[in-house]
Amino acid sequence: MLVLAAMAAIAGPRCPIEHAVYQQRGSEIVAHFQSVDAGREWPSGLAFKMSFSAPLADQWWLVWEGGTAGGHNLASTGAVSAADWRPPGPDSSADRPRGNLVLIVAEADYRIRREAIVRGASAPAHLLIPDLREATWYRVAPDQRVSESGQFFDLISCDRERIPKER
Repeated sequence: MLVLAAMAAIAGPRCPIEHAVYQQRGSEIVAHFQSVDAGREWPSGLAFKMSFSAPLADQWWLVWEGGTAGGHNLASTGAVSAADWRPPGPDSSADRPRGNLVLIVAEADYRIRREAIVRGASAPAHLLIPDLREATWYRVAPDQRVSESGQFFDLISCDRERIPKER
């Protein structure tokens, strides 16, 4: 119960999603959302970055809403911080190196958040990426595979200073 209260305090409206830092349960994988101008095809205005231990490359994803079942999704992309970065086409899988993933967003009490994830929204307490292993083992080069890939991420901070520096 104390853990839920702590999560609620961190994830309150004072923590914009762009300031939130998440850690994967049972691993050192850290993730965060970042504002990005990806054009009108990507209206959330957010990218999601997963940082792994060296020498593994970081993974970048664009947040999108919808699909046949609705809900939150992630489309893989290159590093949004790169000078030559361009967002993938809205209906193209060819320029999504790790495909798409479903993203389930939950509050501190594990109530599922159905509202769109957009720039400036309050940070959710938990993230669940059910098919994460697909993107961290099967859709990467053999030397970039993550052998342990859990699915839950928990909010650990609302302090961007805890985000690992670019690699």
